Amino acid sequence: MEQREEQFMQLVELHAADVIRFIASLIPQREDAEDVAQDVFLALYQGFERYDAKQSSLKTWMFRIAYHKVLHHHRYRNRMQFIRLSEDEIPNISEDASLDISDETVDAFLHEPTTDREAFLVDALSHLPEDDRLLILLYYREDKSIRDISYITDRSEPYLISRLQFLRKKLCKTIIKLEQHANRL
Repeated sequence: MEQREEQFMQLVELHAADVIRFIASLIPQREDAEDVAQDVFLALYQGFERYDAKQSSLKTWMFRIAYHKVLHHHRYRNRMQFIRLSEDEIPNISEDASLDISDETVDAFLHEPTTDREAFLVDALSHLPEDDRLLILLYYREDKSIRDISYITDRSEPYLISRLQFLRKKLCKTIIKLEQHANRL
């Protein structure tokens, strides 16, 4: 038993900073993020005997538990409060047929960020539902594979591929609208 605990501590030390950063990026209140992180590490410790290296890497397994604890936190505390822009400020993107964007345009647009565009991206991300924002952060910031995200979120790989494609276009369209609005001011 001592050997297993020592192994657990070594592996947690290796990935703890990534898990804590992930939690803190999704829960802005420091005390709440610390509480969730504590819950995550307790759950990791309690579930370590059940960890199966054949299903996923340890880091992916840790992110799976963190993902579900963060969702539980938001649901339990009813803290999913997103700042919404009024319709006067940003027109409804889904109604704007002129913004039908190709995948190549989205790639070019999102891979050539300007300082303003990065600020608009942060703003656009804050408008996404929690599940979608987590998906974007896992894929782009945490560099998780679709397979790993499928394991973390309990969603199918085809669904995740389709959802990421949709979200990239949605973010691109939102940023374009935000840039147009800023240029009018």
